[in-house]
Amino acid sequence: MDAFSFVFSLFGFLMGLALAETIGGFGKALELRHRIRVGWLTPLLGLAICFDIVSFWLIAWQTRESIPVNFISLAAGLIIFGIYYLIAQLAFPDDVEKWPDLDEYYFRHRRWLIGGMYLCNLLAMAGMQAIGIRQFVMPGQWVVHGAFTLAVAAVAFAPGRRLSLAALIIYLLLYPLFDLLGMFAPGWF
Repeated sequence: MDAFSFVFSLFGFLMGLALAETIGGFGKALELRHRIRVGWLTPLLGLAICFDIVSFWLIAWQTRESIPVNFISLAAGLIIFGIYYLIAQLAFPDDVEKWPDLDEYYFRHRRWLIGGMYLCNLLAMAGMQAIGIRQFVMPGQWVVHGAFTLAVAAVAFAPGRRLSLAALIIYLLLYPLFDLLGMFAPGWF
């Protein structure tokens, strides 16, 4: 087993649990869709959580050569992906029937969830900087971080369902957009 496989076994396990928890929340909501109003906001935030976890999975793969095998890197992964697991657990209500309108659940919890995701991203960037992977070297990195920061703020603070829906859609579209831009302008990102 190489060093990355050893370290990633913990990270991958926690990320997989977080994805399973979020997808399970989708399942519970769909199962009870005839008794509750599912809406768009909570499911889209759940999708955003899944997208962010998958993007972390990709970043872990891309930085695999640089991740050291030591207590600090394992503890950092535990903190970041432990937070992700907690976020995933809160993405959908534990007892969906207690929330007859999941959009109301969204408005009650969105700041904790999107804020937790943003915190994980900041911690990961600090961790990458600590192991020698410089951040904000290329202009595109500034654009990506700025766009995601604005989108996070919009998701966290947009008033009403329509603006919240628009903020979530924009946030979700940033993932494939920046992935495509990275493929076609690799020296810029």
